[in-house]
This record gives sequence, structure tokens and C-alpha cells, in this order.
Amino acid sequence: MRLLTFLIGLTLSSFVFSNEIAKGWSQYAHTFLDKPLNSTLQVMKDEGFLMVDVGGNYVGYALRGDRTSTEERQQPLSVLNRLPFTVDFQSCDQPTEGFMVGTVNRITVRLMEDETPGLALELRDLVMLTDELGYQKTNFGNSQGKEDQTFLLWSMPPADANTKPSQFAEIQINESPHQLVWTVYKNCP
Repeated sequence: MRLLTFLIGLTLSSFVFSNEIAKGWSQYAHTFLDKPLNSTLQVMKDEGFLMVDVGGNYVGYALRGDRTSTEERQQPLSVLNRLPFTVDFQSCDQPTEGFMVGTVNRITVRLMEDETPGLALELRDLVMLTDELGYQKTNFGNSQGKEDQTFLLWSMPPADANTKPSQFAEIQINESPHQLVWTVYKNCP
């Protein structure tokens, strides 16, 4: 029985971490934008993800998890930087009690990719998805906030041409941890 469980896990992990998966998961996660944060529980039911972190205005999911350290429990969503594939959702609300309060305004998909060809394929697919979703290229370059990060930024054109954009998509390429991060967010009111 243990061997069967191991083989199934190995098969699933090789499927999940094969090339060109970030686009599909990012496209799926994007459907939760502007929906209640607690509606993201569907990710566990439909896709088999585990909830690995939760708070008043955020929740993080992964395909695998383990016990978090005391330090990780003190820093919301920090556990997501050490797991190979994660999806997290956040809202603008700042509740004083309860979990998963508000409407999703930020979605982040993180993928660790050790292979350069795999990273290039994932990056290309995420750029294509962001363009397909109607975002317009806005900025790119080396991050001023994080030394080992390069970013690409898009904005959603507002309905009124006299209004500044308030919805954005960003791709980050991080050296440490070696990961590709796709984030979509709306400015909080």
C-alpha cells in the first residue's frame, strides 16, 4: 500500500511540475478575482490543494505541505516561499476577527523551477496569458525593493481614459528562492 501511495504521489508530482503549467493554474486562479475570499476553498475541493496558511484577509494553498515553524506562523504567507508550487489569495479587508474575510483583490501563483528551459517556457506562457487577459505592458526592469528580482508589469486599461489604472499583473523572476511569481492585483480603496 505504501508503494502504491508513493507511486501515485510521484506520478502526480511529475505531472504538476512538468513544463507549461503556470499558465493554466494562473488562468484558473484569476477566475477568483472580485469573488468572496472564502470561495477560494473550491481550490481544495476541485483541485486537491492543501490550505497551508490562513488569516483574516488571506489564504494560501499548496499541493503539499508540512508543519510550519514558529517564525513562519508569525509572518503571513511566508511558508509559501519554500514550497514548490503555491497559490494564494488576499483581500483589502482588515478584520479584527474571523478568517478569509472580504473580496479577492490579489492573487499570486508561485512556481519554483530549477531548469532554465522550464523557466523560459513558463515565463513565455505567463506573458502570453497576461496579454490574452487584456493587460497592457507598463514597465519592466530590476526590482528596487529586492536585489535578486526582475519584474514585468502590466495594467488593465480603465474604462474611462481620464482615470489611472487600478488593476495590475506582474511577473517576478526571483533568484532566491529560484521561482517565477505571477500576481494580479487591484488597488485597495
